[in-house]
Amino acid sequence: MWKSSSKAYRLTYKDRQQKTRTVYVRQEQLPKIRKMIANYAQVRKIIEQLVEANLEVFKAEAAL
Repeated sequence: MWKSSSKAYRLTYKDRQQKTRTVYVRQEQLPKIRKMIANYAQVRKIIEQLVEANLEVFKAEAAL
């Protein structure tokens, strides 16, 4: 048996059924995965801002 010098990382997420899933990520994949996670966080933030803006519009229309 030989030892590998490469490290492996785990990426854990919830699928559509809210079941926790884990996939293994090789060290050379880390930059790409980190960028994907950052993009996802940015999209979530934009969606949150959109929801807040829509709620303000809804409240303003409801007050009329």
